[in-house]
Order: sequence, then C-alpha cells, then structure tokens
Amino acid sequence: MLGWSPHLDFFKGRERCAITVSSYLTARDSIGLHESVIGGAGISCLYSVALMRPISQGLVKPLVTDWRVPGRPVYAVFPNARGITPKTRALVDLFSSFIAEAANHFPRRDT
Repeated sequence: MLGWSPHLDFFKGRERCAITVSSYLTARDSIGLHESVIGGAGISCLYSVALMRPISQGLVKPLVTDWRVPGRPVYAVFPNARGITPKTRALVDLFSSFIAEAANHFPRRDT
C-alpha cells in the first residue's frame, strides 16, 4: 500500500523507540479507521483530531500518552486568494477549529 510502512517511530523528548507492527486491517486512508477502532477492531495510530470526541465520550482510550509520533503539517492550497469562495473559506475555518480543539484537548507533551 502506497505510503504505508509497518514501522513506527515514537519519540519522548530525544529518546526514540522504533517498533514494527503487524495488522489485519489496512486502509488507503484514515477515513473509516476511527470507526473501526470505536467498534473494537483493535488499536491504531491516528491523529488526535480523528478520535478527540470518541475519547472525550469514553468510547476509546489513549494507550500511549507519553510518546509521540512525528506530527505532519496540514495545508489548505488555493489557486489564488481572490478565488476563495465563502463556502471554501467556511470549510477551511471548520477544519482549523477541529485541529485547534484537538490541540487543546491533547496538548503535546515533549518531555
């Protein structure tokens, strides 16, 4: 699967822990993976924004809270500033609010 690797690197400050994972369920993207986790299919390494509400509702529980995987930036790319429609701007603002809410619920603890 393109972009998938069975290896994960976890970091705690400058300490690194590399693991190799095996899985019975893989997906081309993370859409639907959070439902699988909520449904009891197993564990996953997903962005906190994907599970922030299920975690706050007690449907799933974070397992590894002191270690982090490297974050990846999220971009919104537009052809030009004048071409941004109000609907597009509203969608980007909504996504931005989800990411900010996740950052507030699950702040980085780089120790």
